Amino acid sequence: MYYENKRTFYIKQYGPAVAVIIISIALIVTGLVIGFTPEENKVAVVTPVEKDAYEYTKQAIKGTVKEVNGITVTLVSNGEEHEINLIGIESTKDTEALTKRMSLDLTGKNVVVDFDTVKSEKGKTYGYLYIENDFYNETLLEDGLANLRAERNNINKLDVLVKAQISARNQGLGIWN
Repeated sequence: MYYENKRTFYIKQYGPAVAVIIISIALIVTGLVIGFTPEENKVAVVTPVEKDAYEYTKQAIKGTVKEVNGITVTLVSNGEEHEINLIGIESTKDTEALTKRMSLDLTGKNVVVDFDTVKSEKGKTYGYLYIENDFYNETLLEDGLANLRAERNNINKLDVLVKAQISARNQGLGIWN
């Protein structure tokens, strides 16, 4: 078979095999990086939680809400402060109303924060918040106070959150008014 030059020959002859090898090496390196990620990026289990109406994971913690800033809740548990961003919640144009409602509902209250697959990413900690056995992330969406933020990794309760937003939209509540 005739090739224009040696380069074309080598690309056609060895190109696919080289591509497979490079992709395999990239996947192996990625797996090693993920496997050896330092534990400091994860929130330590502070206070174990007994099981109530919800099936909490072993990572869940109890605490008291100190303050609310946007969709970030500052939780105090065993004297340590944790800033928790609510999974699946995206603030809207009316962030002030959302923050005000969350402050009224949560400040000074005892809550449980449970985590999904990825607790910490890019310096932020993400969790599901429960207050008096109510799934608070769901409540915000049901009342039309926030938009659903689809997560790549934390999807264990995505179906519940989607149903809550659809319900608010169908009823014309909050931002869907």
